[in-house]
Formats: sequence, structure tokens, C-alpha cells
Amino acid sequence: QQRLVKVRLEDDTRFIDAADAQQLSLGIGLNGNKGFEGLAYDAEGKRLFVAKERDPVRIYEIHGFPHTQADKPFAVHVV
Repeated sequence: QQRLVKVRLEDDTRFIDAADAQQLSLGIGLNGNKGFEGLAYDAEGKRLFVAKERDPVRIYEIHGFPHTQADKPFAVHVV
């Protein structure tokens, strides 16, 4: 399962419980153990970049996750 989870890490964070965290499952290129290997977040552009490890290597740009505007519908765009 290719899942993105929003977590906040502080200097004293020792444990992460994702049960109540904002999550997004992506069904992109589901083929065995060739999932996502890296990510980066552009805070200014509010974009998340996710790297797929191989077959084929890809970098996805995700807009709308994490969802930051509670008064608007949750809309995600993947490029």
C-alpha cells in the first residue's frame, strides 16, 4: 500500500502514532515491492514530491496534501 501520512516531528518526538493522522493512499504503479522511496515538501508552493524507486523511476508532484483549508473540499492533484 502506497500511503502518505502527515506527521509533525518535534525535537523531543520519540514515538509516532499515525492512527489519527491525515492520510492519503495512492494507487499509482502498484506492482510488488517497487513503492515510494523518498519525499520532499515545498512549504512555499505547498507541494509534496514523492519518488518511485524503479520500473520506471518517477517523481510525482502532489498538490492538496496535506489538506490545509478546512473550509474547502479535500482535492488532490497528482502530476
